[in-house]
Amino acid sequence: CITITTDTSFHHGHKVGGYAFIIVCDLFRIKKTGSFKDKLDSSNDGELKCIINALHTLLIQEELPTTTHLVINTDSTHCINAINTPNTLLGYSAESYYKKVIEKTKAVNYSVRHVKAHVKGQRTKREGANEWCDQQAKKYMRLAVENKVNKKK
Repeated sequence: CITITTDTSFHHGHKVGGYAFIIVCDLFRIKKTGSFKDKLDSSNDGELKCIINALHTLLIQEELPTTTHLVINTDSTHCINAINTPNTLLGYSAESYYKKVIEKTKAVNYSVRHVKAHVKGQRTKREGANEWCDQQAKKYMRLAVENKVNKKK
Protein backbone atom coordinates (compact mmCIF):
# COMPACT_ATOMS: atom_id res chain seq x y z
CA CYS A 1 0.00 0.00 0.00
CA ILE A 2 1.13 3.54 -0.74
CA THR A 3 -0.52 6.14 1.45
CA ILE A 4 -0.31 9.89 0.90
CA THR A 5 -1.60 12.36 3.49
CA THR A 6 -1.72 16.07 2.64
CA ASP A 7 -2.72 19.39 4.14
CA THR A 8 -2.28 23.09 3.49
CA SER A 9 -2.80 26.33 5.34
CA PHE A 10 -3.90 29.46 3.48
CA HIS A 11 -3.73 33.12 4.50
CA HIS A 12 -6.66 34.94 2.89
CA GLY A 13 -5.21 38.43 3.28
CA HIS A 14 -1.80 37.76 1.76
CA LYS A 15 -2.82 34.91 -0.60
CA VAL A 16 0.09 32.73 0.55
CA GLY A 17 0.20 29.31 2.10
CA GLY A 18 2.17 26.45 3.52
CA TYR A 19 1.93 22.76 2.77
CA ALA A 20 2.93 19.40 4.17
CA PHE A 21 2.58 15.83 3.02
CA ILE A 22 3.60 12.36 4.10
CA ILE A 23 4.09 9.43 1.73
CA VAL A 24 4.37 5.98 3.28
CA CYS A 25 5.07 2.66 1.56
CA ASP A 26 7.21 -0.44 2.08
CA LEU A 27 10.29 1.12 0.45
CA PHE A 28 10.32 4.59 2.00
CA ARG A 29 8.68 7.26 4.10
CA ILE A 30 8.80 10.83 2.82
CA LYS A 31 7.81 13.92 4.78
CA LYS A 32 7.91 17.19 2.89
CA THR A 33 6.96 20.71 3.97
CA GLY A 34 7.29 24.24 2.68
CA SER A 35 5.74 27.48 1.58
CA PHE A 36 4.14 27.83 -1.82
CA LYS A 37 6.27 29.89 -4.21
CA ASP A 38 3.32 31.33 -6.11
CA LYS A 39 0.28 33.27 -4.95
CA LEU A 40 -2.71 31.07 -4.11
CA ASP A 41 -6.30 31.80 -5.09
CA SER A 42 -7.86 29.82 -2.23
CA SER A 43 -7.27 27.06 0.31
CA ASN A 44 -8.65 24.59 -2.27
CA ASP A 45 -6.05 25.82 -4.77
CA GLY A 46 -3.34 25.15 -2.17
CA GLU A 47 -4.64 21.70 -1.26
CA LEU A 48 -4.73 20.59 -4.91
CA LYS A 49 -1.20 21.93 -5.45
CA CYS A 50 -0.04 20.02 -2.36
CA ILE A 51 -1.56 16.79 -3.71
CA ILE A 52 0.12 17.41 -7.07
CA ASN A 53 3.46 18.01 -5.29
CA ALA A 54 3.08 14.71 -3.41
CA LEU A 55 2.18 12.77 -6.57
CA HIS A 56 5.08 14.38 -8.45
CA THR A 57 7.41 13.42 -5.58
CA LEU A 58 6.26 9.81 -5.96
CA LEU A 59 6.79 9.85 -9.73
CA ILE A 60 10.39 11.03 -9.47
CA GLN A 61 11.43 8.29 -7.04
CA GLU A 62 14.05 6.01 -8.59
CA GLU A 63 12.43 3.00 -7.00
CA LEU A 64 8.65 2.88 -6.76
CA PRO A 65 6.94 -0.26 -5.54
CA THR A 66 4.22 -2.08 -7.38
CA THR A 67 1.22 -1.95 -5.08
CA THR A 68 -2.32 -3.16 -4.76
CA HIS A 69 -3.53 -0.03 -2.94
CA LEU A 70 -2.91 3.67 -3.51
CA VAL A 71 -4.63 6.02 -1.07
CA ILE A 72 -4.63 9.81 -0.84
CA ASN A 73 -5.95 11.20 2.45
CA THR A 74 -7.11 14.82 2.45
CA ASP A 75 -9.40 16.87 4.66
CA SER A 76 -10.73 18.68 1.57
CA THR A 77 -13.90 17.30 -0.01
CA HIS A 78 -13.40 19.87 -2.77
CA CYS A 79 -10.12 18.18 -3.73
CA ILE A 80 -11.68 14.73 -3.69
CA ASN A 81 -14.32 15.95 -6.15
CA ALA A 82 -11.75 17.87 -8.23
CA ILE A 83 -9.65 14.73 -8.73
CA ASN A 84 -12.56 12.34 -9.29
CA THR A 85 -14.50 14.68 -11.61
CA PRO A 86 -12.15 17.52 -12.61
CA ASN A 87 -13.66 20.75 -13.93
CA THR A 88 -10.71 23.13 -13.59
CA LEU A 89 -7.20 23.20 -15.03
CA LEU A 90 -5.75 22.43 -11.60
CA GLY A 91 -8.24 19.58 -11.14
CA TYR A 92 -7.25 18.07 -14.51
CA SER A 93 -3.58 18.39 -13.57
CA ALA A 94 -4.14 16.59 -10.24
CA GLU A 95 -6.14 13.87 -12.00
CA SER A 96 -3.37 13.47 -14.60
CA TYR A 97 -0.65 13.00 -11.96
CA TYR A 98 -2.92 10.60 -10.05
CA LYS A 99 -3.44 8.46 -13.15
CA LYS A 100 0.32 8.42 -13.87
CA VAL A 101 1.06 7.17 -10.35
CA ILE A 102 -1.69 4.53 -10.67
CA GLU A 103 -0.16 3.33 -13.95
CA LYS A 104 3.42 3.37 -12.67
CA THR A 105 2.59 1.46 -9.46
CA LYS A 106 0.07 -0.86 -11.17
CA ALA A 107 -2.36 -0.11 -8.32
CA VAL A 108 -5.63 -2.02 -8.71
CA ASN A 109 -7.34 -0.35 -5.74
CA TYR A 110 -7.02 3.41 -5.46
CA SER A 111 -8.98 6.13 -3.75
CA VAL A 112 -8.94 9.70 -2.56
CA ARG A 113 -10.40 9.61 0.94
CA HIS A 114 -11.65 12.21 3.34
CA VAL A 115 -9.93 12.38 6.70
CA LYS A 116 -11.57 14.35 9.47
CA ALA A 117 -9.40 17.27 10.53
CA HIS A 118 -8.69 18.59 14.03
CA VAL A 119 -9.82 15.47 15.88
CA LYS A 120 -9.54 15.70 19.67
CA GLY A 121 -8.54 12.78 21.87
CA GLN A 122 -7.52 9.38 20.54
CA ARG A 123 -6.76 9.45 16.81
CA THR A 124 -6.43 6.97 14.01
CA LYS A 125 -3.12 6.90 12.12
CA ARG A 126 -4.79 8.87 9.31
CA GLU A 127 -5.98 11.56 11.70
CA GLY A 128 -2.56 11.71 13.38
CA ALA A 129 -0.82 12.11 10.02
CA ASN A 130 -3.31 14.82 9.02
CA GLU A 131 -2.68 16.64 12.30
CA TRP A 132 1.10 16.61 11.70
CA CYS A 133 0.55 17.94 8.16
CA ASP A 134 -1.80 20.63 9.51
CA GLN A 135 0.72 21.84 12.11
CA GLN A 136 3.55 21.95 9.56
CA ALA A 137 1.42 23.69 6.93
CA LYS A 138 0.45 26.40 9.44
CA LYS A 139 4.09 26.88 10.38
CA TYR A 140 5.11 27.40 6.76
CA MET A 141 2.10 29.62 6.02
CA ARG A 142 3.20 31.90 8.88
CA LEU A 143 6.73 31.98 7.43
CA ALA A 144 5.32 32.91 4.01
CA VAL A 145 3.31 35.77 5.58
CA GLU A 146 6.38 36.95 7.49
CA ASN A 147 8.49 36.88 4.31
CA LYS A 148 5.85 38.81 2.37
CA VAL A 149 5.52 41.45 5.11
CA ASN A 150 9.31 41.83 5.37
CA LYS A 151 9.65 42.29 1.59
CA LYS A 152 7.25 45.26 1.75
CA LYS A 153 9.44 47.06 4.34
